[in-house]
Amino acid sequence: MRNPLVIIPALLAIVAASQPLAQQSECPAGFHDMPMMPEARFCQLFDGGVPASLSYFVALAPAQALSFYQQELGEQDARVESHRYVMEKANWVVVISPDGTGSQIDILIKH
Repeated sequence: MRNPLVIIPALLAIVAASQPLAQQSECPAGFHDMPMMPEARFCQLFDGGVPASLSYFVALAPAQALSFYQQELGEQDARVESHRYVMEKANWVVVISPDGTGSQIDILIKH
């Protein structure tokens, strides 16, 4: 299996290259049927179709953000890679990374 730490940034780069410039706006309540944390701030959206991505910040620890996504997505397994939590299914990836006093959440919709 290929190293996901290489694949995930590459997928995000493909999404960014295939979409118009990121739009930073108010955060949506959801993103392609994926839940959003109510505390979401500083959203950057690449969404002109799929693949699509959304990145945002929450002032919560990564473990708290992971707990939210595990509950909302039905106790999905998560792996830890380079201090990040990664949750992945066939059509989406959620990456939760430490970011200063909180967490950065990256959601990638593959198809």
